[in-house]
Amino acid sequence: MIETYVTMRQCLPDDDPFIEELKEGFSPPSDIIRGMAKPERTDEDRIRIPSVTRVIQEMSGPNPSLERWKAQMGSMAEVEADRAAKLGTLVHLRILQQLSDEDLELPPFPVSEYPEDALEICDLAEAMFEDADLDIEAVYGCEVFCTDEREMYCGTYDCAGYVTGVVKDRTGRKKVRLDNALCVCDLKTSPKAYDSHFEQLGAYSRFVPERPENGLVISVCPYPHKNPTLAVRVYALNSKELRMYEKSFLEKVRAWHRKHNLNSLVG
Repeated sequence: MIETYVTMRQCLPDDDPFIEELKEGFSPPSDIIRGMAKPERTDEDRIRIPSVTRVIQEMSGPNPSLERWKAQMGSMAEVEADRAAKLGTLVHLRILQQLSDEDLELPPFPVSEYPEDALEICDLAEAMFEDADLDIEAVYGCEVFCTDEREMYCGTYDCAGYVTGVVKDRTGRKKVRLDNALCVCDLKTSPKAYDSHFEQLGAYSRFVPERPENGLVISVCPYPHKNPTLAVRVYALNSKELRMYEKSFLEKVRAWHRKHNLNSLVG
């Protein structure tokens, strides 16, 4: 039987044994393979070592909103999804290249396939990101592909490093000041952050050589019909929340391996 998503506790006391469980379960650097470039992956690799996003999508069950959108769009759904994915890739490249000391990989599609409004969208997204007024020192790189050999999953975090600035908490209601805090960051082009985004941060936090103090979802949505005010929103997880989402993801990835009869691969 496949385990399903377990609702996370919203608050933990300092002496909660869950914190110690996570310390024990944390993969040391020797279990993490880090690299700036994604390797070629076979279908077997994708099953044996699934990506963070694949695990979350499959183990979280169907998304009713997405299914309704597909039904409304009909035959155009695939076209629009491809366009949105390409714009998201280009927005990521435009913004993250500013933070990276290395040249990031170009998109996996030719310039001839760039959407017609790509430049306009990227310009707007860049201006929105600058409005967030974050000082980010990406000491652990941008667009870093990693594999957790202990828990058998892989993924690419957008950015990890020290961040100074004023953001909002996970609910988007309270202000949080970060002062040179070590953060793992994920850039999104959705109008707000969702639980699945926070769960990604929990998974990616294991890839950072030092335990991050915070996880940030930076929501840069340059689409007026989704984000009429064109406001950038930055949501912060504190260390306890980051650990809770990490635990939630680990439950999912272990369930993935049970589903695919790969228990023997998981330590």
